Amino acid sequence: MFRNRDGVRVEPAPFVVMVGTAALVVWPFGPPYFLAWGASMPTAVGATAVVFGGVVAWAYYQCVWTARPPEETAEVPAEWRVERFLIGGVAVAVVLAALTALLYLR
Repeated sequence: MFRNRDGVRVEPAPFVVMVGTAALVVWPFGPPYFLAWGASMPTAVGATAVVFGGVVAWAYYQCVWTARPPEETAEVPAEWRVERFLIGGVAVAVVLAALTALLYLR
């Protein structure tokens, strides 16, 4: 079990899911992306590892370090959850479009 900044136990499942999903996205696409920019294979793998490490640190901060116990949190209204989901989807689409545009502007 993980503990948050207050020493309270936190459920590890959200953190594990975020890190697993990040691994499935970053590792298959990271090295080829950096290779397309002309990096050598060791540099591409190293840069991908740095990106993945940053994602893991962010996920730990979001899902473990700042997590509050369930008894302290209220249920989030469905409208807010849908809005966050849609904003997240748009953000991912914008990031992917920007990364693709960088390859074409090269």
